[in-house]
Amino acid sequence: MPTLPARLLSILALSLGVGAGGAAHAEPGCRFESLPAASGELAARAVCEWAVPAERISAALHDLEAHPRVLSGLAASELLPGDEGRVRSLQIHRQRGMSDRAVVVDWRFETLPDGDGDGLADGERLSWRRAADQHAARGRGVVPTACEGAWQIEPIEGGTRVRYELRYAPGGGIPWFVLRRFDQVAVRSVTEELHRALATPDVAAR
Repeated sequence: MPTLPARLLSILALSLGVGAGGAAHAEPGCRFESLPAASGELAARAVCEWAVPAERISAALHDLEAHPRVLSGLAASELLPGDEGRVRSLQIHRQRGMSDRAVVVDWRFETLPDGDGDGLADGERLSWRRAADQHAARGRGVVPTACEGAWQIEPIEGGTRVRYELRYAPGGGIPWFVLRRFDQVAVRSVTEELHRALATPDVAAR
């Protein structure tokens, strides 16, 4: 995923830094951490608490084809035909100075169980994983060897707790040490852009 800019890995994802040493800087409402990853992969997590209703966040995330209007590194998100009950999309990841990445992902939408006994669901989880069939991605860019992650949305007093996880291997021979340096930058960029978009009327109204 030439010379790699600090925001290079904002292209990952379907999703708010880090210094050269890899430690997360403080960000209001969010904390970030790297996760164990295989060679050639990046893996990281963000946990945020935002004064935004869960319903607004959910609506923005469920609108898969609108993701490129929110995430700067996502050039396209196209829904593909799939089996009944399955949601599949083609994502084009784009960053200046490098080849596009193209990947077909399968989506899963889950309601979180009632954990506090009030009879109401405690949120939802939207997850995606690289599909076995990458035919639709061929010829559109380099196909990542791994692409999976999840958004988890939980209503809390005064807003919403948002968890974002990403595991990604862009392929194309990018050194593992570059990926590990920028893993938290990837999740920071995605969550930052989502949070900023939620403050705009057009996104909030969807």
